[in-house]
Amino acid sequence: GRWANYVNQEVYGSPTDFPWGIEILRENLIEKYRAIDYFGESFHPVFLYESLWSLVAFYVLFRLYKNSRDRFHPGDFVLIYVAQYAFIRFMLEFIWADVTMVGDINLYQLLSAIAFVAAAGMLVYRHRGEVEIVPYDQAAPPEPPTSKKSKKDKAIDEESLETEDEVETTPESETTESV
Repeated sequence: GRWANYVNQEVYGSPTDFPWGIEILRENLIEKYRAIDYFGESFHPVFLYESLWSLVAFYVLFRLYKNSRDRFHPGDFVLIYVAQYAFIRFMLEFIWADVTMVGDINLYQLLSAIAFVAAAGMLVYRHRGEVEIVPYDQAAPPEPPTSKKSKKDKAIDEESLETEDEVETTPESETTESV
């Protein structure tokens, strides 16, 4: 998703002197950066920062799942993902070019902080030691029960199917009366 934002030059950060800064066409700059002062400036590639963070997060979550999943409750990896994404989004909002402010508060930093606190709080609460950790292979829902029918019930079912087939295959001329 963020790479498409780069192609469209929609998401970028504040001006930077870093060598990996990206140039944004003047017509794609937000209003506050359209002044002549920013002509030829490079901007933070926040899409790249977020993509690299996501790759690292995937690697860490994958390794945790592969090597230590027995120490986690089902659902913990979702909470870890939410917490880490909220953290990076909060940090990137400091350099994001187009921020949504509600009064003096950056809306997405506020939402990210709430998501981080909620996810981290749930993780801590779930690992207080009061609840036994159920291994992942035992946490899956059980298979639905299969109904065991007696021979008599099976025979009745077969008879009803045969009767239905006969009704469906009866020629129309036999079922309707002549006028």
